[in-house]
Amino acid sequence: MAVVVEVLVSGNCPHEDAAIDLVAIAARAIGVRPRVDVIEIADLNMAEQDDFVGSPTIRVNGRDVAPPAVTAPVSLACRHYETGHGRSAVPDVEQLRAALRDAGRGG
Repeated sequence: MAVVVEVLVSGNCPHEDAAIDLVAIAARAIGVRPRVDVIEIADLNMAEQDDFVGSPTIRVNGRDVAPPAVTAPVSLACRHYETGHGRSAVPDVEQLRAALRDAGRGG
C-alpha cells in the first residue's frame, strides 16, 4: 500500500521545514518511502475544508499523526504539540514513526 504524507502549512508559520525534516527522519528510520505532499492552507475557507487546526499538521494517509485531544477550532496559526520533551512546533518523532508503520501495514 502506498503511504502518503501530507504536511499542511500556513504561510505565517515558520515550522514547515522542521516538519518536512521530521517526516524524512521518521521514514528513513523505519525504511518507508512515502510520497510527501506539502499543502499550503491559504485562508480560513481552506482551513475549514481541510479541518486544519494549525501549522504544521502532518497527516499519514489522511490521518493526523497527533490528533488534538478535543475538537480544536480551525486556525491559520502555528500549531503546538505536547511531546515527551515538552511543548514543540512539530509532533514527537515516535508518533510519526508509528503512523508510518501503521500505514505501511495497510492501517
